[in-house]
Amino acid sequence: MRRFVDKLVKLDPEGGPLTPEQVAVWKQNIQLLIQQGPNAIPAIREFLLKNTDFDFSGSGGERAMGYQTARAAMFDALTQIGGPLAVAAMSEVLQSTADPREIALLGQSLEKLDAGLHLAETMEAVRQSLAMAAEGKLPERDVAPLFETIRQYGGQGAVAELEANARNWNYYAMIALGQLPDNAGVPSLIQFASDSSGAANLGLKTAAFQVLAELASKSDDARDALLGAIRGNQLGPYDWQMLAPILGGYQMVYHNSAFDNFLTQVNPNDIRRTHLTFGDQSYATIPLGSLTEEQINRQSALIDQVLAVTTDPLAQQQLQKARAMLAQRHLQLSSTGAPNG
Repeated sequence: MRRFVDKLVKLDPEGGPLTPEQVAVWKQNIQLLIQQGPNAIPAIREFLLKNTDFDFSGSGGERAMGYQTARAAMFDALTQIGGPLAVAAMSEVLQSTADPREIALLGQSLEKLDAGLHLAETMEAVRQSLAMAAEGKLPERDVAPLFETIRQYGGQGAVAELEANARNWNYYAMIALGQLPDNAGVPSLIQFASDSSGAANLGLKTAAFQVLAELASKSDDARDALLGAIRGNQLGPYDWQMLAPILGGYQMVYHNSAFDNFLTQVNPNDIRRTHLTFGDQSYATIPLGSLTEEQINRQSALIDQVLAVTTDPLAQQQLQKARAMLAQRHLQLSSTGAPNG
């Protein structure tokens, strides 16, 4: 069985892009491995605990195979096999890894197989990984999947977890706060947006305003906070520049998501990628998916409300840009006769 696993996780990176035949054989082999059921688990566990990996993207296989790495493929194999032995193996790996993406993938798999029973250990792994990243011990590792994991599995403590990490990863924390169910993160977003302390130097206020603008058409509290800040002239030129796409029907998403596939659903020409040296954060601004006529009208009404409370020429210029973006989305909707993603 160990040789079977080796065939799946050891590919020749010097051989150039994988051929369709190689991909087909690989897919057949992983299905055969899964069909071995619990008998395959010891060999998979042995590989995972070695902390070695193979990056499929380097051989052009990620899109064809459906996995970024060999370890991700083995996580999925364990999930499909299921049962107590698979759960135990993944729990063991979760306690030994600090890789943000692995923690997110393992958290999802454990929740799928054993709902509600591994949330505490998943969140503990998240905290330990973030602590290491804050100390510079996880170079070149994107921690975005950890913020997604907090959003997904943090429960009532999610807001506090995100607030605690906002000083180190401003955009990641604000995006996650905006994605919490029932607008649970709005009070924190309002607090960060109104913070007059040194937090402003970390871009927290701008990030918080952007997320409040995303939520303003569906949250009265977010809208009132945004309009109040505009009336009080709290937004600078840079803030307005960053707000225009959001008011024009765009949203911020994690570039390296372990949970969502938003970027694959969007025309590449519509993706605006941003990388921040601070916190090594990467996110993308993309058109809101499937905007209906009602949603476009609601967003347009929000722009009207914002225009009504500012006389700043620069702000008005950016708002007209936002209106033009929204008009383009409306034109696309009209031409297709259906919601456009």
